Amino acid sequence: GEEALAAAGQVVQRGSVTSTMRGGIGGRLVRVYERPIRLRVEIDYPGAETEVRILDGGRGWRNGGEASGPMYRSMLLQAARLGMPAVLSEFRASLEDRGTVARVGRERRMLALSFHRGLEVIAEIDPETGHVLRSEGTISSPDGEVTLRFATEYSDFREVEGILVPFHEVNWAQGRRTGETQLESVKFETELPPGTFHPPIEKADEPEVRRTRS
Repeated sequence: GEEALAAAGQVVQRGSVTSTMRGGIGGRLVRVYERPIRLRVEIDYPGAETEVRILDGGRGWRNGGEASGPMYRSMLLQAARLGMPAVLSEFRASLEDRGTVARVGRERRMLALSFHRGLEVIAEIDPETGHVLRSEGTISSPDGEVTLRFATEYSDFREVEGILVPFHEVNWAQGRRTGETQLESVKFETELPPGTFHPPIEKADEPEVRRTRS
């Protein structure tokens, strides 16, 4: 409902993540989302530096460096997925009905939204429960020759502070399974720490002090 969507404007999620590209090694995950389009993701794998991705509307960063192209757009898609019910509600006038698709012997309703040039997200919804069970994001190059497809399947729905949250996700890229996420805690915040969605500012080197003999 509208009240639940309003209460879910800021959320902090913590859990574990596994990556097939890392041989199934598990890592720790922290995700912070703020509506409408702010995101911070920290992933910490054993023996590796913590990966930090930040999205603040029209700008994005990865490990402190400016992100552009597919990396920036992939963060836009991830933010849209985290805010899926609210995104669908906010842009309901722009949604396109794509009919139904059958998965696991049951039909799902498909709603598509083009929310940025070359970006599209499709939500697959269970018509009985209204749950978003899968989302698919598409990133297309300006000329349309290159298309990247990312999908996420949702399960293990739990109620947190009166809001239904999927605690388990399975991720796919170009039709290949890339890993999964298992949330352990979800907290809806009223205020986030300052600088959450800004990259760290590197301290300038202290000026060299030259000493002269008098």
